[in-house]
Amino acid sequence: MERKEVLERLRQEALKTAGERLTCVIMTGGNAASDKALMNRSLHIRHFPFRIGRISGFYELFSKGPDLVLEDEEPYRLSREHLTIERRNRKIYLVDEKSRPGSLVNGVLLGERRGGARELPLREGENEVVLGGDKSPFVFIMKVEEDSVGTLLQGPIPYGDVTFPVAALYGRFCQQVRMILKSGQPGDPENVKKGLTLVRSLLSRPDVINPLYYFSASPETFYDVVTAHSVNVTIYTIKLAITMSYDAEKIVKAGAAALLHDIGLLDLPPEIINTTKELSGQEEIIMQEHTLIGYEKLKGSESDIPVLSAAALEHHERVDGKGYPRGIANPSEVAELIGIVDFFESVTHYRPQRGPVTPHEGMRMILDERRAIFSRELLRTFIKEFSLFPVFSIVRLNTGDIGQVVEVHPDWPLRPVVRIFFQGDGQPVEEERVLNLWEDRNVFIVKDISDRAFIDHYFRL
Repeated sequence: MERKEVLERLRQEALKTAGERLTCVIMTGGNAASDKALMNRSLHIRHFPFRIGRISGFYELFSKGPDLVLEDEEPYRLSREHLTIERRNRKIYLVDEKSRPGSLVNGVLLGERRGGARELPLREGENEVVLGGDKSPFVFIMKVEEDSVGTLLQGPIPYGDVTFPVAALYGRFCQQVRMILKSGQPGDPENVKKGLTLVRSLLSRPDVINPLYYFSASPETFYDVVTAHSVNVTIYTIKLAITMSYDAEKIVKAGAAALLHDIGLLDLPPEIINTTKELSGQEEIIMQEHTLIGYEKLKGSESDIPVLSAAALEHHERVDGKGYPRGIANPSEVAELIGIVDFFESVTHYRPQRGPVTPHEGMRMILDERRAIFSRELLRTFIKEFSLFPVFSIVRLNTGDIGQVVEVHPDWPLRPVVRIFFQGDGQPVEEERVLNLWEDRNVFIVKDISDRAFIDHYFRL
């Protein structure tokens, strides 16, 4: 079947579904704690039942645990299976049978064990939900509204017999990685095993890797910078390793090495990691020690997975011999792979001491240094996989239209798929338009738009 026919069929299915006037829940934070839990963005809930709970132990990404995992600390205000959001025809209900603390829904107590209602309907429009009762830090606004065709086409993706919004799946991934990194012993064999399990979970569902990559391309994804960086570098490494035709087990080991490559940072003074100022010369020396610290933490597993300690030690080494900590010109293959991904992710995401560059600028920074820091073959593969205009880039076309890159073609790095937001006359588009520049050869990119304030204000994938 031709691609256009497939898209038309999907569109017709969406129109048919939209005709049933289904409702969705748009969940936003009502305070700082809940904003942080949602990674500073709204969460569109379109699949039901949707479960919210407290993080409790390690689980695989695709287990039937909570869809939204909240990091609650003692004294706990949330239960492990706290609340379920259900849709019955066009009505949305919150159901709480098991939680000990209960919740407040528009000021009404919900929670069978607290003596409140077992379930409560949400009214159309905005609802205030305080998960865990009046002393809880988690305050959310749940807005009930009709779904549109456009939003249905961007709905959650099924993964086997489980369905997750991409944001929820990414959040689960971050919480699991954070548990490993904050355990105090991230290089312990049991935690290494957990890291391998997470990577195998992703490889068992290869259709989720690109949606997670598109989500992670946003310059700010998770409140813990080290965790977000580790997760993003893992996703990018898996994408690149697949392009390089690594076998499955080598991809798993490379992904686990990416996940743990910066564990040495956890032993550095927090004031250096979280500084909002440019590092001094002495602080720079201390920062570079994270490679040696990470190596020491992981070398105990070297007899089984030597790539882990090598990646921690060498991911800042460069082929010109001017990297650190040893200044070698021949880092291991996986360490160099993680090194280029680490560089690109770092410059295109927020850090406490600086803002990000756009993805295209990040790619240009790598290209400007192509003879100095990365091998030619790796650079060629990296460009093929991530494109000269990577996902999240904001571009102007020769038609005058402005849009965002939402998909790239490995063999056509200058001709990605672009979602149009502004017409040539500067007016917002009234209906969603997506242009595949590989198919329409008369349209092409004329420039990257690097105004970060403009991008942050208007564009989210």
